[in-house]
Amino acid sequence: WGMGLSGEAGEICDYLKKVVFQGHVLNVEKLKDELGDLLFYLAQTADAVGLKLSEIARFNHEKLNAQYPEGFSTNRSIKREE
Repeated sequence: WGMGLSGEAGEICDYLKKVVFQGHVLNVEKLKDELGDLLFYLAQTADAVGLKLSEIARFNHEKLNAQYPEGFSTNRSIKREE
């Protein structure tokens, strides 16, 4: 599942590269399709180790709130200690 995740992330990056740098018009439906594929592999990867996407999202939200208690900013990101 992890390899599928990587592959789908690469497809999304490649598509967005075409939009940002090669003048392609953003097709939201195509992006939605690719994001759906990524979500499938993410869910399968999580399930394989007994995690739920809601649990991962909650953990990540708490982590980011701890790292950026006043909200994200580029300056705080650069100066943040690991």
